[in-house]
Amino acid sequence: MKKKNRAWEIIQFILPIIISVFISYFIFNKQFNADEKNRLNENLNKLLDINLQYPYVEDSLFIARWNENKNSNNDSSLRYQAYCEYAFNFLQNVSEYFNYNKSKIQSFVDMKDLIDQHKDWINMPEQKGAYPKEFFEFINKFNEK
Repeated sequence: MKKKNRAWEIIQFILPIIISVFISYFIFNKQFNADEKNRLNENLNKLLDINLQYPYVEDSLFIARWNENKNSNNDSSLRYQAYCEYAFNFLQNVSEYFNYNKSKIQSFVDMKDLIDQHKDWINMPEQKGAYPKEFFEFINKFNEK
């Protein structure tokens, strides 16, 4: 009888600790996801602000001229390259956040449009080592189906 009481005392001591660890983990995970989603929304807003401030970064005529002369060091060309880097870093973060789930990503941001508009930039040889292989494969397959 004494052993049963001792075992019960140990369970009563350990059980609340285990429960509190699970609850803490659950709350932390929820808060982390909310913070990460908020950060993605802020980055999306920044991307839209850049579009408003420098509309040529999404202008197909400008992009076509840039594609013909990628090595130009003029201000608009450098700004476009920086914009593309920011945009694809954002898309990588979104892809990772949504675990590369195409429908969830599309409900958050029009990834297809960004990829189509700037595919020449992301397919430059210099970009191949800049992003994880999984991300490159995902964006290359993104427009299929």
